[in-house]
Amino acid sequence: SITCVLNIGQRCDQHAIQLSRTSEIKCIKNILLGRRLVDQDFDIWFRGVKVDDDNTLEQYHVQNYDTLDICASRKGGMPKKGKKGKKGGKGKKDEEPAEEDGLEGVSAAELKNQISDLKDGLKKEMEERNYFQLERDKINTFWEITKKELEEKKAELRNKDREMEEMEERHQVEIKVYKQKVKHLLYEHQNSITQLKTDLEMATKMLQDEHRARERELKEDKRRLKTEMREAEIAHEDAIRKLNEKHDKGIQVLRTEYEQHAKELQDKYEKKMKNLREELEGRRKLEIHEVEERKNFHINELMKKHEKAFGEIKNYYNDITHNNLDLIKSLKEEVAEMKKKEAANEKLMFEIAQQLHLLERARERLA
Repeated sequence: SITCVLNIGQRCDQHAIQLSRTSEIKCIKNILLGRRLVDQDFDIWFRGVKVDDDNTLEQYHVQNYDTLDICASRKGGMPKKGKKGKKGGKGKKDEEPAEEDGLEGVSAAELKNQISDLKDGLKKEMEERNYFQLERDKINTFWEITKKELEEKKAELRNKDREMEEMEERHQVEIKVYKQKVKHLLYEHQNSITQLKTDLEMATKMLQDEHRARERELKEDKRRLKTEMREAEIAHEDAIRKLNEKHDKGIQVLRTEYEQHAKELQDKYEKKMKNLREELEGRRKLEIHEVEERKNFHINELMKKHEKAFGEIKNYYNDITHNNLDLIKSLKEEVAEMKKKEAANEKLMFEIAQQLHLLERARERLA
């Protein structure tokens, strides 16, 4: 089984899935529909080529962690990835909440330039990724061809061994036949047995010599084929080692370039952050100074208003106090007069009572 990356065009997302090399494309479509990763009629593309439903992944040489593009069925080629990437990036930017990244005050033009530079870098990375995939496919193809040649050489060696075994068997059969002939001749020609034995021995020796010569030739061919096979393996290993060295050098050069570029970008943005921080610090100090001036002015105004209100309240309560004192004084005078009137009234009532008493006595006397 292999792991494939499914790049779904409409949703702008990717999924990793375990598949078999012998899986048919229509089975993969049924798996995607069963998992509800797609909800419409769609096609599967691999390296810009639309795959047929009746074919398998092995027929298209799909390797581990290769990308399969999923897009809606329509006439024409597969959609461009650049637009899809831009759309996906924009949607992701809209979905994420705004965070404080220290870029307050940067103009929209500078942000657009930065976004354009990042998109150019992404495009370059995609091109290099495709280039390395092509290099990997070339190396795999070269490996398969060399492996096939090695298998052919091994097959030739097995054929030579089989021929040697067949010749040995034929030789044994011939020896048996000649032995039977010798027995038959011995039985029929007892008188000429010595001559026939000598001839038979000579013939046997000649056959053995021919067999040995043939066997030596076959062994030499076998050694030669082994030597050629060993040389082919060594040449194949040297070629692979050279390709790996070349690939490593290219990766090292690219890593150096990207590290230098990343360092330049980091220095550039650190400088921008420093300038922005200084500018914001100046603004903050200016705003703090303005706030302090407004605060001091407001405090002075409040103190003046409080002093004025305190004077007014003080005058108001002084007036009330004077009025109350005058009122108390007048009330005291009224109370004194009323006491005088009460004393006069009591004296008058006493006099009236005495007069009444005198009148009662006088009336009693008259009675």
